[in-house]
Amino acid sequence: MVKELLDKCSFPEGLVIDRAPAHGNIIPTENLVGEISTKEEIWRYLMGDKVGMIGICGIGGVGKTTIMKNLHNDLQKETRFQKVIWVTVSHPLNVFELQKKIANAMGERLRDDEEVKMRAAALMEIMTRVRNLEEVARLKKLETLECQFDGIQDFNHFVNKFKDFQSAIAYSLGVGTIRDMNRVSKYELVIIDCEIGEECVALPNNLEYLWIIRGKNMRSILKKTVVLEMEANELRQCLIWESEEMECVVDLDSSSSSSSLCCLVLDKLELLHLLILPKLCELVRVEGATTPPHIFSNLKTLIIDYCSGMRKLLPLALHQALQNLEEIRVWNCKQMEEIIASSDSDASSDKFIFPKLRILWLINLPQLKSIYSAKGVVVCDSIEKIVIFECQELKRIPVQLPLLDNGQPSHPPRLKEIKTDKEWWESMEWDHPNAKNLLKPFSKYSRYPWEV
Repeated sequence: MVKELLDKCSFPEGLVIDRAPAHGNIIPTENLVGEISTKEEIWRYLMGDKVGMIGICGIGGVGKTTIMKNLHNDLQKETRFQKVIWVTVSHPLNVFELQKKIANAMGERLRDDEEVKMRAAALMEIMTRVRNLEEVARLKKLETLECQFDGIQDFNHFVNKFKDFQSAIAYSLGVGTIRDMNRVSKYELVIIDCEIGEECVALPNNLEYLWIIRGKNMRSILKKTVVLEMEANELRQCLIWESEEMECVVDLDSSSSSSSLCCLVLDKLELLHLLILPKLCELVRVEGATTPPHIFSNLKTLIIDYCSGMRKLLPLALHQALQNLEEIRVWNCKQMEEIIASSDSDASSDKFIFPKLRILWLINLPQLKSIYSAKGVVVCDSIEKIVIFECQELKRIPVQLPLLDNGQPSHPPRLKEIKTDKEWWESMEWDHPNAKNLLKPFSKYSRYPWEV
């Protein structure tokens, strides 16, 4: 892996590999007095290449443990070792527990349902992998990094312990069953077929593009126990595809002090694309409180496709947060009933303002009955294109028409096209008697939304 990276990367100012001191804790111990010569002899063997195992024997009380503690502490300062581990072996010997202690000291976990030989092979693979990752992480002046990891645990180990790679000019990181990495962003992470569940995913600070495909047991990307770590505050694009257990994008607990901090992860998000999430029922779920105002505050494009369990797209609580939304695309959501959710308690909210909305696509929503309540209106003077197909139950487009000085309605100033089928257009109900004739010059009829 390291050789491939060296072959691919450019280092115009030279390459410096600086080994960091080994990671470990200093063990309190006594100073050596009469055992110094023994310690020095052991040290010579440790620094050499001919001896791979050293045993220290003697009767109780002669200083064997004191020698080993002093050696352990000195090895923490020695740069040639990447990892120094202190493990106490029980008597009688329990190999299973010994393997577990070594893995824990490496920050890893072994499966409890495997036999000792298989666990030994896994432990060797962990040691080799950690060594390779540490070699990559110590590369200085790195310009481009492309890495693939077997699972979330490996990825978290790399991100949490080796922060310097984030200074690279660009990186592309893959986790899971990645075949080909087609770069779409300067700083990107793709996760495919990984067990996520409640486990945290430690995202790099400057991550811009996140794509999760078939995340297993993932019910949200931001939860009471944070799934996405809060340092990833540069996230611009987030795509969640084919995750069968996904229920909402954000699941927050109002009683938790971290709720508002969690939302900062999505504060700069510009694109959210949700595809084939059959259990998705809402974007934001907050227990006992209003939605934080800054969540999705920079969102520009929202795409919802094949989310068959979703009935209402946008809660009124998100109104203030969506002031930068430019494009809404909702496709193939069989249970979708409302685009902007309404209720009896929201009777005073008769307007929903999208000051920057340019494009609205509503395709194949057979249960869609309203865009915003029976009498509410949507103010979107920046609207340019409206595309509506296969929404048989929808009978009203609640776009508020601006008024001229004489009090007569006018078309939205930037409107270019309303694309739909002619039969549906003729059956529409209008709030103003002149609205249909006013908007007819912008209507284009076709059988399918992609027809020119």
